[in-house]
Amino acid sequence: MKKKKLALLLAVAMTVTSIDSTAMMVNAADFTSEDVQEQGVELTDEPSEATVETDAETEDGEVISDNSSEDESIEITDEPQESADTEGEDAEIDIQEEEETSPEDVFSAEDEIAVLNDEGEGDLGDSNSEVSATEMTLGNVYQAKIDEAGKTVWFKFTPAESGRYEIYSTGRFDTYVEFYGTNPAGTRIAENDDGNKDVNFSLKQNLEAGKTYYYRTKMYSEYVTGTFNVQIVQKKVLSVEAANVLTEGIAGTAFYTYADLTVKSTDDTVISTQLSYNDRQVSVYDDSGSIGSISVSLTKDGQEYSLGKTLDAGIYTMKFVYKNAGEEEASVESAPYTVTIRDIEDIANSPLYKGSLSLNKTTEVSTPIKGMAYYSFTAPADGDYYMTNCKSSFSVYRVNSDGTVYDAGQTWIGSKKDDRFYLCFYGGNYSDSDKETVSVTVKPIVDMESMVYVADSDSAIDGLENPTAWENMPGRLILTDKEGGTEEIVPTWDSILWLASGYNIHNEVYTINADKSETKFERYDEENYEARPFPAGNYKVRFTLYNNNGSETGITAETTFTVKALDFMSLPELKKDSNAIDASESRYKWYRFTPWKDGHYHFQWKFAKENGNSDGFDKKWYRIENGKPVPYDMYWDIEDGNSELKNDTQYVIGIKSAEDNPVTLNITKEAVAVEMKNLVYSPNPMTFTAGFDNVSLDKFKGTVVFDNDTTKAVSMGYEDYDNDLSYMLENLDGNTVDTSNLPAGEYFYKILYNRIQVASIPVTVVEPEITADLKADTAGIVKNSGSQMIVSFTPEKSGKYELNFNAGVRSVKLATKNEDGTYTQINSWSNYYDNLYSVYATLNAETTYYFGISAEDRYQELQVTPKLLAKPVKIETKLLENREYIEEIDDFSDVKLETTVTFSDGTTKKVSNNEKFDGYEIEYEGCLAGEVEYSRFYFYSSLNPGTWNIRPCLVDTDSDDNESDIKGDLTGKEITITVNSLNDKMSEFTPLEKDKETNVKATNQALYTFTADKAGTYVLSGEAGIEGTAYIYDAEEACWYEYNLYKELNLAAGQSCVIKLQPYFDTTITVSQKTEEIPDPDPGDKPTGETTKDFELTDGMSGKEITVANEGDVVSATFTPPADGYYRVDIRDIRDISDYEAYVSTSLYRDDNEDNITTTSSDELTWKLEKGKKYTYQFELQEEETDDYIRGSFKVSFRKVEIKTIKNIELVLKDEYQESDCTMLDDLGDFYNTKITYQDGLSKIYERLGGTDEFGNQWDTTDKEDESTSYTSKAIKHQISFRYCGTGESDWNDIGQQSINIPALASFDELAVDKEAMPFKDEADRKYYRFTPSETGTYRFDSKMIGTHSLDVDIYTIDGAYNGSENRWQLEQNEMSKTYLGAGKVSCYLQKGQTYVVQVNWHYDEDASTSTLQIKKIKTLKSIEVEKKPDQTSVLPGNSDFLRFSLDGMTINATYTDGSVEKIVYGKTDSQGMTFDIYSTKWINDKICRVMVEMGGYKASFDLEAASWDAVPALTLEKEESVVATANGMAFRRFVPSESGYYSFSGKNCWIQLYDSSAKEGLTEDRAYLEKGVPYWVYIYVTNPKETATVKVLTGACRWEVSEKVEATCTKDGKVVKTCKTHGDTITMIDSARGHEWGAWATIKKPSCADGEQQHVCGVCKTVEKRSIKATKAHSFSAWKVTKNATVLAEGVQERTCSVCGKTETASVAKLPATIALNVKGTIPLKVKQSFTVKVTMGEGDRVVSWKTSNKKVVSVKNGKIKGLKAGKSATITVQLASGKKASFKVKVQKPAVATKSIKVTNAATGRNQGKKATLKRGQSLKLKAALTPITSLQKVKWSTSNKKIVTVSKSGVIKAKKKGKATITVKSGNKKYNIRITVK
Repeated sequence: MKKKKLALLLAVAMTVTSIDSTAMMVNAADFTSEDVQEQGVELTDEPSEATVETDAETEDGEVISDNSSEDESIEITDEPQESADTEGEDAEIDIQEEEETSPEDVFSAEDEIAVLNDEGEGDLGDSNSEVSATEMTLGNVYQAKIDEAGKTVWFKFTPAESGRYEIYSTGRFDTYVEFYGTNPAGTRIAENDDGNKDVNFSLKQNLEAGKTYYYRTKMYSEYVTGTFNVQIVQKKVLSVEAANVLTEGIAGTAFYTYADLTVKSTDDTVISTQLSYNDRQVSVYDDSGSIGSISVSLTKDGQEYSLGKTLDAGIYTMKFVYKNAGEEEASVESAPYTVTIRDIEDIANSPLYKGSLSLNKTTEVSTPIKGMAYYSFTAPADGDYYMTNCKSSFSVYRVNSDGTVYDAGQTWIGSKKDDRFYLCFYGGNYSDSDKETVSVTVKPIVDMESMVYVADSDSAIDGLENPTAWENMPGRLILTDKEGGTEEIVPTWDSILWLASGYNIHNEVYTINADKSETKFERYDEENYEARPFPAGNYKVRFTLYNNNGSETGITAETTFTVKALDFMSLPELKKDSNAIDASESRYKWYRFTPWKDGHYHFQWKFAKENGNSDGFDKKWYRIENGKPVPYDMYWDIEDGNSELKNDTQYVIGIKSAEDNPVTLNITKEAVAVEMKNLVYSPNPMTFTAGFDNVSLDKFKGTVVFDNDTTKAVSMGYEDYDNDLSYMLENLDGNTVDTSNLPAGEYFYKILYNRIQVASIPVTVVEPEITADLKADTAGIVKNSGSQMIVSFTPEKSGKYELNFNAGVRSVKLATKNEDGTYTQINSWSNYYDNLYSVYATLNAETTYYFGISAEDRYQELQVTPKLLAKPVKIETKLLENREYIEEIDDFSDVKLETTVTFSDGTTKKVSNNEKFDGYEIEYEGCLAGEVEYSRFYFYSSLNPGTWNIRPCLVDTDSDDNESDIKGDLTGKEITITVNSLNDKMSEFTPLEKDKETNVKATNQALYTFTADKAGTYVLSGEAGIEGTAYIYDAEEACWYEYNLYKELNLAAGQSCVIKLQPYFDTTITVSQKTEEIPDPDPGDKPTGETTKDFELTDGMSGKEITVANEGDVVSATFTPPADGYYRVDIRDIRDISDYEAYVSTSLYRDDNEDNITTTSSDELTWKLEKGKKYTYQFELQEEETDDYIRGSFKVSFRKVEIKTIKNIELVLKDEYQESDCTMLDDLGDFYNTKITYQDGLSKIYERLGGTDEFGNQWDTTDKEDESTSYTSKAIKHQISFRYCGTGESDWNDIGQQSINIPALASFDELAVDKEAMPFKDEADRKYYRFTPSETGTYRFDSKMIGTHSLDVDIYTIDGAYNGSENRWQLEQNEMSKTYLGAGKVSCYLQKGQTYVVQVNWHYDEDASTSTLQIKKIKTLKSIEVEKKPDQTSVLPGNSDFLRFSLDGMTINATYTDGSVEKIVYGKTDSQGMTFDIYSTKWINDKICRVMVEMGGYKASFDLEAASWDAVPALTLEKEESVVATANGMAFRRFVPSESGYYSFSGKNCWIQLYDSSAKEGLTEDRAYLEKGVPYWVYIYVTNPKETATVKVLTGACRWEVSEKVEATCTKDGKVVKTCKTHGDTITMIDSARGHEWGAWATIKKPSCADGEQQHVCGVCKTVEKRSIKATKAHSFSAWKVTKNATVLAEGVQERTCSVCGKTETASVAKLPATIALNVKGTIPLKVKQSFTVKVTMGEGDRVVSWKTSNKKVVSVKNGKIKGLKAGKSATITVQLASGKKASFKVKVQKPAVATKSIKVTNAATGRNQGKKATLKRGQSLKLKAALTPITSLQKVKWSTSNKKIVTVSKSGVIKAKKKGKATITVKSGNKKYNIRITVK
């Protein structure tokens, strides 16, 4: 009893506290000792029932195998669980204990209570707490049934042995799993969502034997219910395999091995890893973490050895041992490997030995990544030796005299002649990961002679570059040995520098005090273990060289260094735009930067060389605060423009390049919008009506002006818009307001760009102006001013009113006026697809209503008539067909109902389901017997089993309430139907047997069942024409699924389905199982139906069949190219078993690189392959739409292909077009092809603007339109850019541009009223004109008929905005409403001054070159009204789609805006060419039909009375009867069958429509199933009223088959003769001649000065038709060829020749411009008696005519040679050319020889200035050229080198690099010199 109280207490606590997403699991044994089967408890406000489930047969975790648990549990669930990605909150339960209840009673382990929240965290931390979990065993599949939203299902598993286990789900649902370890009430340890294929979970964990682990499963979405399968498997490692194993070693050295390892598991999982050299073990990981490790077992004679230990010579056994994570014992071992350890003296016989090293000789040695390589060195003499530093791991071994081996290190002191050293290299080149070699040199250790420090810099800036002990010093130590060898070292500020030769350099740093004394500087902060930066001050550094035994050599060097305060203004400044940065490799170069304005800046860095990106150099940013630099680590925010910079802030930027590579920095400031110009907006003016209009800014465009004087075109409301552009509506106080329900007043739209206001648009909201006060049943006249037309109406009576319009309106808004004078809108109507002609509204008496009406401007005047409608007072429904229904087989549309509405005026109207009338609609709702809640039935609502009470409801469709609430509570009496369960009725259906033929009788519905004896795909076969549906029950989903019988049915063994047929003739059917066949491409290779095994590709392979038998199978093919080249895989003939298109995903890999090279879904892949490399292609078959993996087959071909490199790409016109044919309204691709020219001169034309050419190159085209060339101008300039990606490449290359001018609006020919145009005189099929009316009104466009066809004319306006983001004009075509007048005539209402585009199209093969188009101004219609009704006064009732009657005798009066009135008789036109006809019909009630006629968009109506079908003659079965058509070509009959069955209706000289009068639906006349006693209406359309028509009704459905067929050709008619197998009737159908299917016109001779010619070919009969192309009057001239070159003094001559007619034209070539240049300028010095020849450069053909001196006594001149005569004086020398061009310079004569003032050194090859540094490779030459200033210097140029061993230099400046190192080249003239530091690599 105590426990029962606890259960109730817990339930109440959960209810009261409303615990979210929390479940409580309580053991049932704690509550009762009785046997509990299934009891349901739903926790609402008052707990009542409880749900009990057993593990043996639980719905949560149903076990499919026989293993089950006997435990029972109760699951009490509060609210649904949240989805897996939603975090829940911990739930707290406050339980008020009864006096006798102790905490132990509630929370004891015995009670087994666990409270879990959605995160899986329980309030109980006790690990003994349990949940209701299904026990899992290996190999069994369990079901997790989620039958309510948010439910979870627990599983538990106790492994028998420790290891790795995987739990996973299968099925179609998105599932989720959580792992809680051994404590289900604890914290979630792991989780997974989509670890398995698609949406299923998969979770792998290492589990210990004997422990029980808990898993919680659920749907990923808390709202999904369903069932999925769960299984747990052991991921047991089966084997360890090794490859590329290192099995050699040398005795006395540390032994390591290398291996490529593969671990295979029981589930075929394969994991690859590596044991690298120098490693002792390696961890093994799968996709979810570590699963174990592999170590090495090395034994000899039973003794175990470890890796990394020295071994004795001998044979050892090695195995690779796998251990599961957390286990000590090995679980799997590899096969044994034999390891040979050789004595070091026997190393020459080891494959590890690679050769010997020689003294002073640099050798490229091997350093394998997957092993090691040994080299030997023998000392040539007694002495000390060392090996230079190498970029690899190494060890050096030496043998003692006793034979032991020891590590000798890098320096070998005291070596004796013939001593041998063994050098072991491994691990690869650590400076270049792709290399497995390094360079090493063995050198003798030589005594040092001197040490010199050469400083590159002697100072640093405080706060920016304070040095520390861990940094390099800004200079070099040069050590010179006693044999003349030198070594250059970059020292650090650290205290000791160790050299490979064994020497080491100690340095000490001293602070130089103000009094010149020195204090030792402590470089380290010992307390914080940090290097101490050098503060500002002066320092001395003293270097001391120690030899390899640690004693001083007596060699020292010193330098001084200063850390100085920052002088910001002394730093070079970074300015706007481009900055050349001289970045150094050795140290930072500092620059200052001050923003020139507040704003956001962008910093773009690029290497000066190779236009590279900013990678490869370091940057530092500092901000100056209080005069000191402060590091700014977030500088990338500044550089990317994310941080705003202030003009008053200073920055210092430091740059250090990786390779002395100059850097370019471009600094730009983000432009800030200032204003917006050229603003255009819509609507304009912005005037709106209060209470009726929502203020709106439909679209606007303009030009934004920025503070950097740039502009940008922007727009909103067009095809695209600028994301930086926005707007808001504000009142005059600056407050933002809503755009709806605004009171009258002034407002404005604030236009913002990047949140900055750039413009404003004034907005005015005005009070409504009432244009008419309407009266009931009276037409009010309303003038259309182009804006809202406001009319008022005060009804005298309450009720439903119809508001009629005599022309279509766009929208109607209904409002009432408030006491404060404002308006409240209460309803609105609009129709997106058509205009409105009436609206319905329920109005109250004595209340004034206001209607806002909007209409097209062509309707200048409207008539608006309000009319009170009769009120529906009663609705009654009867069931037309009394039968039982079956779920799924029937839906609500099969329930035949007829409802009669009775109105307050006594009239009635029969309506069907969902029929709308007078603003009402009849809906139906129902409830199951015994229930009270009704639900709405829609037309195709499903019918659930049970007895249904159905009632009709009257719904007010003008109300906002679209549910089943009935306005006025008007409902009808209930009718009752019975719906049977399909499962219950299946036993009554005829069973079908597999492969057995079953007879089927003609009937409206036949039901069968079929049960599959085994799983498979089944098909129903029988005579063509059987229609039907199959229903298959899904037990998991507990629902039926419907399939059309043309699809195959997939059934499980024992699964049944229901088959519904509608056979309209007696026949037979058979159900059979389909045998699925997948072609076997290689029968000898494998059993049929398996996936193709991996194979090898061969060059030239063609059409190899590939089978994919299982979803997700991958087929691999390998290929090793015999030569470098491009190879192509082609995929063809894809055949799949899905309902969608399929494709093959092809991936390419290279075996020596794990990364995927490329993947494509294209049908071909071309790639460059390297000789000797092994490549793998992987093929996967996938579904096009979903990318799901599928089964199927395809063919693979493979071959080496030739590729071509693209040289040029351009667009060329298609042969049939001229440049003017392609306009701004057309697509370039329709008129232009792409011409690609290749490097070998080959050209190809492609009929597309981008794609892949036949050689595998990809190209695309970018089209940018010039904003300055508007769409309203003559032409828009298109800048076409091309780029391509070469075959097998991934980088795109730009390849040039092309400009094309596309005709725009101003270039279109202009039309004028009454002036005839010929659109297609040039034989085009489309023509654009422009037309600007001189006055507003209606215009008629008359085109000349070509045969029976007329021209297609469209009239529209063009509006556009420039899209600056996409660089194109966005054009909007607003098509105008047209009225079709027949015979090639249309009319359109146009506005004065507006320019319209008139597009004329021709869609037919006939020649339209003689067609004409003419515009005429005509009268504008104002209204129409009925003067005389038609002669026919009644019409037969029926669906309006079948209503046919004659308007003969009818007359209307048409009134025009000019005041004229015309009377128009039906069938005739008015003076403008317009006529009237029926627009629509509507049954007002059962006795009155209202007919609406239309002319020019205006409507008028009249009423007809209902005639009786009883008076219509009845057809007699099997009797042919003659019929006579009425005036409108129709006749009517009725037919009442005496028996139910199939009937057919045939006729001669007529066609027939059959209508069910009860169900009110049309039937198929040649196979209609008719019910006994039901009257059917027969509509007969007489083809030729002058001939007799006959009609006949026959029993049985017609079954037509073709008895004769003559195919139609292009020019001759064909025919099809059909005979009815049921009745024997024959009909002949003429198949008209097809007409030629012409291909596109192809130009076979281009027009020029002579006519061209085109032809097109019929694709069917191959008939060729030709036409001429009129001469363009343009000669095909060749390019101009110069026959006489122009000079400065004379014109040239050029000529060109027409290649067609041979005509030659000549033209002059303009004279060349006169130029003159001297090799001297300004004033030059000249020594007395010194001569110098001046060089003159001039234009072609010019010549010197004179030299003059201003003072012959000072300087003489002759033929350009000047000579100094008198010192201390100056003279001016002038030279004149024949062209009259002159040049002058001054000469100053002096006594002393002219000395050099400066030297300029340039690269002789490039002419560019030579910098202070240059890098050469060994053997490379560089020629330099020295120029002296002044040019008359008499001092010679001398070239010298600082080290001839490194570089030499000739007298002419040719530098040659000899060996690696650095040297200085000096260029000297007089006392001036120029140094160039050369680095030889």
